[in-house]
Amino acid sequence: MRKNGDGTATWTWAVKNPINNYNIIPYIGRYVNFKDQMKGEKGVLDLDYWVLDYNLEKAKKHFEVVKPMVTCFESWMGPYPFYEDSYKLVDAPHLGMEHQSAVAYGNKYGMGYLGKDLSGSGWGLKFDFIIIHESGHEWFANNISSKDIADMWIHESFTNYSETMFTECQFGKKAGSEYVIGTRKNIANDIPIIGVYGVNEEGSGDMYYKGGNITHHPAGD
Repeated sequence: MRKNGDGTATWTWAVKNPINNYNIIPYIGRYVNFKDQMKGEKGVLDLDYWVLDYNLEKAKKHFEVVKPMVTCFESWMGPYPFYEDSYKLVDAPHLGMEHQSAVAYGNKYGMGYLGKDLSGSGWGLKFDFIIIHESGHEWFANNISSKDIADMWIHESFTNYSETMFTECQFGKKAGSEYVIGTRKNIANDIPIIGVYGVNEEGSGDMYYKGGNITHHPAGD
């Protein structure tokens, strides 16, 4: 941050890792910042939170899930991909988005998906869907991506399954299975999951729930 001497200041935000341009977006508001750290698989990971000033106290409590979440995801998927750029959550005016190393958050500091359990199993109300899902994209979408949006299932199928990974990690294998099986009611079987190549067309939204269930596929289900 550089003070300009006229009552204004200039802030520079930079990332050290390559980044997709759809992962870059500015937000303007009365933000306050608080920080933390955790010991991860690649060493010390900085945790950086940018929230609107009136959300500070509830954010400090609500964001405590980040440490166990990262520990869980690293145990399943390997080290968080962007240690050099830290992990961040940023208050946003929309529901959420997987902006690389600065996840946009707008789930109103509640559990589930705006208070709903997308699995209908009860387990989906035990965690904040947006924090878990959008952070899962750091591994799939931001670290491992597709050449064509027709293969967006690479982003969403595996990230959908990260919700199950977290549920199992926190609440046990049975809970994880009940969560992912519960999401099957959302499968539409409308069009193929893989879109048409070369024309900027994504496939069916089934890439989320069908993809997550195919990834799960435990014996006996």
